[in-house]
Amino acid sequence: MVARLKPDLVVVGTHGKHGILQHLFGSKIFNLVKELASPVLVVNNQSKLAENGFKKILIPVSLHDTYLQMLEKSINLLDKNGKIIIFAVVKYGIPLDNEITKNAQLAQTFLNQKGIENEYLEIVSDQYSAGYSKATLQYVKNQEIDLITIITKVSTQNNSFASVDKENIMLNEAGLAVLCVDC
Repeated sequence: MVARLKPDLVVVGTHGKHGILQHLFGSKIFNLVKELASPVLVVNNQSKLAENGFKKILIPVSLHDTYLQMLEKSINLLDKNGKIIIFAVVKYGIPLDNEITKNAQLAQTFLNQKGIENEYLEIVSDQYSAGYSKATLQYVKNQEIDLITIITKVSTQNNSFASVDKENIMLNEAGLAVLCVDC
Protein backbone atom coordinates (compact mmCIF):
# COMPACT_ATOMS: atom_id res chain seq x y z
CA MET A 1 0.00 0.00 0.00
CA VAL A 2 2.83 2.41 0.84
CA ALA A 3 4.52 1.72 -2.50
CA ARG A 4 1.27 2.49 -4.30
CA LEU A 5 0.25 5.61 -2.34
CA LYS A 6 3.76 7.06 -1.79
CA PRO A 7 2.70 9.00 1.32
CA ASP A 8 4.78 11.83 2.82
CA LEU A 9 4.66 10.08 6.19
CA VAL A 10 3.61 6.70 7.57
CA VAL A 11 2.63 6.45 11.24
CA VAL A 12 3.01 3.05 12.94
CA GLY A 13 2.38 2.02 16.50
CA THR A 14 4.43 -0.27 18.68
CA HIS A 15 3.86 -1.71 22.13
CA GLY A 16 7.57 -1.62 22.95
CA LYS A 17 9.85 -4.50 23.78
CA HIS A 18 8.05 -7.13 25.84
CA GLY A 19 8.75 -10.75 26.51
CA ILE A 20 11.79 -12.94 26.33
CA LEU A 21 11.55 -13.59 22.58
CA GLN A 22 11.72 -9.91 21.70
CA HIS A 23 14.66 -9.39 24.04
CA LEU A 24 16.49 -12.31 22.45
CA PHE A 25 15.50 -11.93 18.79
CA GLY A 26 14.31 -8.35 18.48
CA SER A 27 10.99 -7.00 17.37
CA LYS A 28 9.40 -6.72 13.96
CA ILE A 29 9.19 -2.90 13.97
CA PHE A 30 12.71 -2.29 12.65
CA ASN A 31 12.20 -4.83 9.85
CA LEU A 32 8.99 -3.06 8.85
CA VAL A 33 10.38 0.46 9.05
CA LYS A 34 13.52 -0.23 7.01
CA GLU A 35 11.43 -1.71 4.18
CA LEU A 36 9.28 1.41 3.74
CA ALA A 37 10.44 4.12 1.34
CA SER A 38 8.47 6.88 3.12
CA PRO A 39 9.53 8.46 6.40
CA VAL A 40 7.94 6.55 9.30
CA LEU A 41 6.83 8.01 12.61
CA VAL A 42 6.96 5.28 15.27
CA VAL A 43 4.73 5.93 18.29
CA ASN A 44 3.52 3.98 21.27
CA ASN A 45 0.78 4.53 23.84
CA GLN A 46 3.05 6.87 25.86
CA SER A 47 4.07 9.05 22.92
CA LYS A 48 3.01 12.69 23.00
CA LEU A 49 2.10 14.05 19.63
CA ALA A 50 2.15 17.79 19.08
CA GLU A 51 -0.70 19.49 17.25
CA ASN A 52 1.46 22.17 15.68
CA GLY A 53 4.67 20.22 15.40
CA PHE A 54 7.31 18.95 17.77
CA LYS A 55 8.99 21.54 19.98
CA LYS A 56 12.33 19.80 20.53
CA ILE A 57 13.76 17.26 18.11
CA LEU A 58 16.94 15.33 18.87
CA ILE A 59 18.88 14.22 15.83
CA PRO A 60 21.94 12.07 16.47
CA VAL A 61 24.64 13.04 14.00
CA SER A 62 25.67 10.20 11.74
CA LEU A 63 28.23 9.18 9.14
CA HIS A 64 25.65 9.03 6.36
CA ASP A 65 26.18 11.35 3.42
CA THR A 66 22.38 11.82 3.37
CA TYR A 67 22.35 13.42 6.83
CA LEU A 68 21.05 16.78 5.53
CA GLN A 69 18.18 15.03 3.74
CA MET A 70 17.18 13.50 7.06
CA LEU A 71 17.30 16.95 8.64
CA GLU A 72 14.88 18.25 6.02
CA LYS A 73 12.37 15.51 6.87
CA SER A 74 12.62 16.48 10.55
CA ILE A 75 12.03 20.15 9.78
CA ASN A 76 8.66 19.19 8.28
CA LEU A 77 7.55 17.99 11.74
CA LEU A 78 9.06 20.88 13.72
CA ASP A 79 6.91 23.49 15.45
CA LYS A 80 7.52 26.98 13.99
CA ASN A 81 9.13 27.93 17.32
CA GLY A 82 10.80 24.54 17.74
CA LYS A 83 14.43 23.64 18.20
CA ILE A 84 16.62 20.93 16.72
CA ILE A 85 19.40 19.42 18.79
CA ILE A 86 22.21 17.91 16.79
CA PHE A 87 23.51 15.25 19.13
CA ALA A 88 26.77 13.32 19.34
CA VAL A 89 27.94 10.71 21.79
CA VAL A 90 31.69 10.59 22.30
CA LYS A 91 33.09 7.37 23.68
CA TYR A 92 35.56 8.15 26.45
CA GLY A 93 39.06 8.40 25.00
CA ILE A 94 37.92 8.00 21.38
CA PRO A 95 37.66 11.16 19.24
CA LEU A 96 34.67 11.69 16.98
CA ASP A 97 35.00 10.49 13.42
CA ASN A 98 35.84 13.33 10.99
CA GLU A 99 32.68 12.61 8.94
CA ILE A 100 30.52 12.98 12.03
CA THR A 101 32.15 16.30 12.88
CA LYS A 102 31.71 17.44 9.28
CA ASN A 103 28.02 16.44 9.23
CA ALA A 104 27.40 18.26 12.53
CA GLN A 105 28.92 21.46 11.11
CA LEU A 106 26.98 21.12 7.84
CA ALA A 107 23.77 20.59 9.78
CA GLN A 108 24.24 23.72 11.89
CA THR A 109 25.02 25.81 8.82
CA PHE A 110 21.98 24.39 7.02
CA LEU A 111 19.64 25.05 9.96
CA ASN A 112 21.05 28.55 10.56
CA GLN A 113 20.47 29.44 6.90
CA LYS A 114 16.83 28.34 7.28
CA GLY A 115 16.47 30.38 10.50
CA ILE A 116 15.80 27.29 12.61
CA GLU A 117 16.87 27.37 16.23
CA ASN A 118 19.43 24.66 16.83
CA GLU A 119 22.13 23.50 19.17
CA TYR A 120 25.03 21.11 18.82
CA LEU A 121 25.40 18.94 21.90
CA GLU A 122 28.21 16.50 22.53
CA ILE A 123 28.16 14.21 25.54
CA VAL A 124 30.98 11.98 26.70
CA SER A 125 29.88 8.49 27.62
CA ASP A 126 31.94 6.76 30.26
CA GLN A 127 29.79 3.62 30.05
CA TYR A 128 30.96 0.72 27.95
CA SER A 129 28.44 0.09 25.23
CA ALA A 130 28.98 -1.20 21.72
CA GLY A 131 26.47 1.22 20.21
CA TYR A 132 25.10 4.64 20.99
CA SER A 133 21.44 4.03 21.90
CA LYS A 134 22.10 3.51 25.60
CA ALA A 135 23.84 6.88 26.02
CA THR A 136 21.29 8.63 23.78
CA LEU A 137 18.31 7.26 25.71
CA GLN A 138 20.03 8.04 29.02
CA TYR A 139 20.38 11.66 27.90
CA VAL A 140 16.78 12.09 26.71
CA LYS A 141 15.38 10.59 29.89
CA ASN A 142 15.67 13.90 31.79
CA GLN A 143 15.23 16.29 28.89
CA GLU A 144 12.16 17.74 27.23
CA ILE A 145 12.73 15.99 23.92
CA ASP A 146 9.57 15.38 21.86
CA LEU A 147 11.00 13.42 18.96
CA ILE A 148 14.14 11.56 17.96
CA THR A 149 15.02 11.27 14.28
CA ILE A 150 17.18 8.42 12.99
CA ILE A 151 18.31 7.15 9.60
CA THR A 152 17.15 3.57 9.13
CA LYS A 153 20.01 2.65 6.80
CA VAL A 154 22.71 0.85 8.68
CA SER A 155 26.16 2.38 8.32
CA THR A 156 28.76 0.00 6.91
CA GLN A 157 31.26 1.27 9.48
CA ASN A 158 29.20 0.20 12.51
CA ASN A 159 26.84 -2.34 10.97
CA SER A 160 27.26 -5.06 13.61
CA PHE A 161 25.55 -3.01 16.33
CA ALA A 162 23.63 -0.40 14.36
CA SER A 163 20.46 -2.45 13.79
CA VAL A 164 20.12 -3.22 17.50
CA ASP A 165 20.82 0.43 18.34
CA LYS A 166 18.14 1.67 15.95
CA GLU A 167 15.60 -0.79 17.30
CA ASN A 168 16.41 0.25 20.89
CA ILE A 169 15.73 3.88 19.96
CA MET A 170 12.41 2.96 18.29
CA LEU A 171 11.28 0.88 21.28
CA ASN A 172 12.44 3.38 23.90
CA GLU A 173 10.82 3.12 27.31
CA ALA A 174 10.38 6.90 27.56
CA GLY A 175 7.61 6.71 24.97
CA LEU A 176 9.28 9.21 22.65
CA ALA A 177 8.07 9.32 19.09
CA VAL A 178 10.80 8.37 16.60
CA LEU A 179 10.99 9.57 13.03
CA CYS A 180 12.71 6.97 10.88
CA VAL A 181 14.04 8.22 7.57
CA ASP A 182 15.59 6.08 4.84
CA CYS A 183 17.59 8.59 2.81
